[in-house]
Amino acid sequence: MEADAPGTTDKVLPIEIYGEKRIAEFDAAEAELAKFLSRKK
Repeated sequence: MEADAPGTTDKVLPIEIYGEKRIAEFDAAEAELAKFLSRKK
């Protein structure tokens, strides 16, 4: 049984719907990562 078979309706794809708070968390984490990466150079 293939999970990716066309016509499979029992699997729901994780569609990214995030609220403002979650987006702010992503932005903060991204900024932190960028800071960390720039320090390693």
